[in-house]
Amino acid sequence: MKIIILNIVKFIFYLIGIPGLILFFFELFHSPKIFMTWVITLLAIYMYWVVLIWISKVEIPLNWIHRKISIYQWLDNLTNHDESLIYLLSSQKVKYKTLENLQIVKNTFINLTRGNKETLKLYKAYYKQLSNENSDQIYWTALMTMFSSLVILVLREYVLKKSFEISLVRSSDYFLLIMLIVTTIAYMVSQIQRNKKRFGIITDILEICIEEIQEKEDKNK
Repeated sequence: MKIIILNIVKFIFYLIGIPGLILFFFELFHSPKIFMTWVITLLAIYMYWVVLIWISKVEIPLNWIHRKISIYQWLDNLTNHDESLIYLLSSQKVKYKTLENLQIVKNTFINLTRGNKETLKLYKAYYKQLSNENSDQIYWTALMTMFSSLVILVLREYVLKKSFEISLVRSSDYFLLIMLIVTTIAYMVSQIQRNKKRFGIITDILEICIEEIQEKEDKNK
């Protein structure tokens, strides 16, 4: 509960606190109107970016919505409540060398499962399914397609067909529009690719662990 409250406070500070302090600083020195227009434009982009970043971080555990769920329900959602594994991977700092990082992940699974081949296979089945899961990818791809089509329509009908005089103040509006469009598309692309690399590499590492244990068993026979 404390972590949730802390995250909410951090979100409010980043979303409102920092822009508020910046605006207060510039207002204190009575900055020119044109300069303030651009400051407000950049702050609007920043606030939009903060909201998108925080949305991507919010993950609601299934048991928050359904206090009691069945295994049947869980199999379709595959919610990860393996806190011991998440803690072990999250608490270790990344190394400079790629092989060292891969070795850390491998050792984490070996130590957590105590080298049990059956447990490693279960982990592999879980992460393989997560890696192949494509419902979110289809959703975000379709959403990005619709958004891109809407953007093209708006630009064609309301911007390109109308002549407008570009001034320093007026150009800030178009800059804001362009940046919001670019930020939104970038966010959608990140959601399409979200966790794909992580789940894929974990699946491959688990396969390596299983193969090594199998080789040791064959040698001992």
